[in-house]
Formats: sequence, structure tokens, C-alpha cells
Amino acid sequence: MVFYAPDFVKQPFSLKKPLAIWNLILAAFSIMGASRCIPVFQEKFQKGFGYSVCGDVSYLSGPSGLWMALFIYSKFFELVDTLFLILHKRQVIFLHWFHHLTVLLYCWHAFCYGVSSGLWFATMNYVVHSIMYTYYCLMVFRGLRKYVRPFAPLITCIQLAQMVGGIVVNVHAATTLAENKPCHVHPSTWKLGLGMYACYFLLFAMLFNDKFIAPKTKKKL
Repeated sequence: MVFYAPDFVKQPFSLKKPLAIWNLILAAFSIMGASRCIPVFQEKFQKGFGYSVCGDVSYLSGPSGLWMALFIYSKFFELVDTLFLILHKRQVIFLHWFHHLTVLLYCWHAFCYGVSSGLWFATMNYVVHSIMYTYYCLMVFRGLRKYVRPFAPLITCIQLAQMVGGIVVNVHAATTLAENKPCHVHPSTWKLGLGMYACYFLLFAMLFNDKFIAPKTKKKL
């Protein structure tokens, strides 16, 4: 879709209303998911950071278990974001498609192993997407852009914070396993997760520099 579909789109489509509705659906979905995962996450975190990362996988049962499963399936539907970019004849940057593809694969991998750190990843993602897709929805409306656009750097900072969180969680899981302590995280999961989050942090940091720092430096010159 990324490399061949653009050749078949001769003129950009006008899909502002469908795009706004789509972003609104994803924002509402993320808010619902966050509301189901945060209470369970808080219960685990009250027992200590280590337990929240390496403890049991009871979060895979009940309402949070349902929304964890929905979270995994949602990674397929989020590929529609890329389709909208293509239909609007906009550039699909490497960060966009690499992020969507690897997140989809990693989420399924982690879910199949039922890792204890999965609640960290899903809760952070739900919270970030609640804010991000709300921002995207509002940005579709031209009259609201001047009020919403100033929040763009904050959105990227929140995404960077998520990547730092992912790195810390995976490093803790790796350290715990290295010390031969119990941790419900498969070795392949923390290795893939650490590599993935490190790549995301680098790519989002480069994006932040290109969008918000470099342009200001050029203006001063």
C-alpha cells in the first residue's frame, strides 16, 4: 500500500469528513481502553514498579483483558491512517509506516506470550492515542487549527515520553531476568521491545527536531 498504491491515485481525494469521523472513533476507542486499563494498572503499580513490570498477568482477564484483546486487533485498523494519507496524496514518511508495521507485529508477539509488561505498553498507548487522535480530529477543521496547532510539540513530547517509558520497562525486565528473578516476560519480548522503543525514540526525536527546532534556527539565521 505504501509503495505502490500512490501510483494509482492521480488526484487527491477530499475526505475531510470521513477523516474527522475516523479520528473521532479512534479517540473514543482509546479513551474507553484507557478507562479500563488504568485502574488495573494502578492496582499493580501500588505493589511496586517491579511488580507492575514482572508480576502476574491477571490483567488479561475481565474488562481489561477484553480491552487488551481489542487493543491488539486495533493495530490492523490503524493501518487505515496510512490509507488516508495516500488518498490525500500526502507523503508517507518512514517513521509512519515503520511504526505502524512494527507495532502491529510486536503487539501480537507480546500478546501471544502473555507478558506481564504488556499492561504497561497498552495503557501508555491508549493514553497517548486518546490525546493524539483527538488532536488529529480537531486539526481536520480549518477554523480550529490555529487553536489546536500550538499543541503539536506537546503531542510529540508525549510520544517521546512513551518511548522512554517503554525502554525503562524493557530494561527492568531484562535486568530482572538476568538476576534469575521471576519475571513473566519472555526474553524475545524484551529484546524486540527494547530495540523497537529505542528506534521509535530516535525517529520521533529526529521528527521533533525537523518540525520544531530546525525551522526556528533557520529563521534566526
